[in-house]
Amino acid sequence: MRHVTRGTVGWLLIAGWTTAALAAEKAAPPGSSYALPNNFYGAHLLVGDGANGTKGDKHLRWARYLVGRWGYAKTLLADIDKNTRQPPQGWIDYVNKCYQLELIPVLRLGGHYGGGGWRKPEADAPGDYTSIAQAVKRVVAGLPRTDMCPLYIEVWNEPNLAVEWSGRPSPQEYADFFVAVAKAIRSIGDSRIKILNGGLATSPEWAEKLCKANPEFIKSFDLWSCHPYPMNRPPSLNHHDKTVKPGSDLTIDSYLLELAKLRDFGRNDVRVMITETGWNLGNAVYTKSEGHPIIDEYNRADYAMRAFRDHYPNWPELVAAFPFEFSNEGWQQFDYVYPESGINPDGSPTKPHYQYTVVAALAKPTDVTGAISGTVTVAGLGVRLDGAEVSIGRKPFASDPMGNYFFGKLKPGSYDLSIGKPGFKAVKQKVRVAAAKNSVADVALEATVKTTLSGVVSSGDDDKPVTDAVITLQPGDRQAKTDQNGRYVLKDVIPARYRLLATAKGRYQYEAADVRISSEQENRHDLRLGQRAELPPGENMLNNASMEAGGGGGGKEWIALGFEPLKVDGDVMRSNPGGVSDKTAHTGRLSQSMRVSPKETVIRQITHYNTARVGTKYFAGMWIKTDCPDDEGAAWITFDATDNGGGVVGHLGPSRKVTGRSGWTWVSLEGPAPKGSERLSLNLHTQGKVGVAYFDDAFVGVKTPAR
Repeated sequence: MRHVTRGTVGWLLIAGWTTAALAAEKAAPPGSSYALPNNFYGAHLLVGDGANGTKGDKHLRWARYLVGRWGYAKTLLADIDKNTRQPPQGWIDYVNKCYQLELIPVLRLGGHYGGGGWRKPEADAPGDYTSIAQAVKRVVAGLPRTDMCPLYIEVWNEPNLAVEWSGRPSPQEYADFFVAVAKAIRSIGDSRIKILNGGLATSPEWAEKLCKANPEFIKSFDLWSCHPYPMNRPPSLNHHDKTVKPGSDLTIDSYLLELAKLRDFGRNDVRVMITETGWNLGNAVYTKSEGHPIIDEYNRADYAMRAFRDHYPNWPELVAAFPFEFSNEGWQQFDYVYPESGINPDGSPTKPHYQYTVVAALAKPTDVTGAISGTVTVAGLGVRLDGAEVSIGRKPFASDPMGNYFFGKLKPGSYDLSIGKPGFKAVKQKVRVAAAKNSVADVALEATVKTTLSGVVSSGDDDKPVTDAVITLQPGDRQAKTDQNGRYVLKDVIPARYRLLATAKGRYQYEAADVRISSEQENRHDLRLGQRAELPPGENMLNNASMEAGGGGGGKEWIALGFEPLKVDGDVMRSNPGGVSDKTAHTGRLSQSMRVSPKETVIRQITHYNTARVGTKYFAGMWIKTDCPDDEGAAWITFDATDNGGGVVGHLGPSRKVTGRSGWTWVSLEGPAPKGSERLSLNLHTQGKVGVAYFDDAFVGVKTPAR
């Protein structure tokens, strides 16, 4: 995983708050959120308290720094049943802390979790939810309210998923339950309380079913809650701009499909809260079909920033957006803040993810200051340019790996922007900054010098040179072939970031999505191409199979993107001295290393939902190399068929175990997907006294289709 330097993060989060900006915010009258422009920035917390010194207190302070004055803070309040008499003190403290920090609370109420899923609310009789509705009323009535802002109540969560409704989702049951709860809450007689449905895992079909199941459903919510996840699509692909196919349910605004169904039942001009959305590390759903990169720290931050800066402000129906989720040990691949983070004096976290850093730098609709941001690209190529020095007369910002730069908390006025980098013609321009606005200044720099890229291609199997390998740089499709020594040279290259492809007959293809070529140093890119194993002819169902996208899988820096830790004896490993290694590779430059120790270590990659077909014979394989002092040190793979929840319904393996000190060795497994199969999981194992194992060039695909 590439990381922005701590100095850059620290400067953005600390020095970005100028003394004048802090004084201006403190000087603003307390007033009311009703009198201000709607601040649609939201944080999705998973805490149940807010008293001073608690986890909730710390997370709310992080959230306040991120979303700004009168932004939104959502959390889950669970374990409500018909016997619940009142809200626990922690819930009351959470709401009060929101008011104290000038945050608007959004509370997602829920029942009990157990047996691998959420239990549906208990009915008094079929269609009768009087008791649980009255319990919810008691909870809501016992929560603090204020004239400064509404109190938003979301009633349960994703009722169209089996895991959220005792394994058998029912539109009739949820519609009846929601109508009863909404009536009970309204009987409190407080117009400051606003009611939201449990956001659906995007489904216009379910929106229609709910309206049909109970005619009162359509008028029982004040705002529509929705969960539009785009997978690894950028925010520029959306329905508002007509940049996706009609009906696509994986965009940042796929809630429009649900709103269309609500209009069919007479609800027009519905306001919306996106109560879950975002991009998780390692997501690669559209990598092969649409060419979008696997999600890493930097493209994720870029997408989040552009969603909040360029898209959400233009959608009048949108009240707030809550990226899932803020900071939690169970959801690290989504986190905005590392769970172990501390808190700075200004309320910001000491260890944010980069998406937190860039969204925090944006001006919020309630700010008295403004901000400047933009993207630096290379003229003529259109590729992003990192490392450009961007200045407005204060400490300069080096454009990040996506070419982006940020200056937050700026007093309104005119600023002279200077952008330069060695080997490029410098640019200057004047930028106006207004309060609560994000001024965007994108700049293309023209290259003034060209340089050379060279390297050696060797075999991942025996280290011998690979002759006649073809090296391609994109954009531009510049090509070179390796000579008898495996060496290639590309001259007159514009310094920029390129996609590099390497191919040779009978070997795996290597692809590096982010090769930086600089005019200030020698540019050398050595790589390996391993012999291709005998594989079925179909597509590889895995992503980042050669580990070249780097680390961050499962939110762990030491696991390759797309992979995640797996529990062994009920325990998930939390640290590993291995990591994504550049010491050896079968193909490319990186491999997944895993320590060998007496406790078994397992990571896996599981395919996306509903990708397995019952009766189809699947094939799984991987190259393994071990460096262990004795044959007790071993590495192997297993192969599982699972349901959509990840529960194993069929198991193959272990494969042949690779032991001792070995060269790269191919191992494989194959078998049919049994009844209940919905996903496939390739599992990487190590165990022994001591040592290390390396894994590379994984494959999962169809061996024989079901008849």
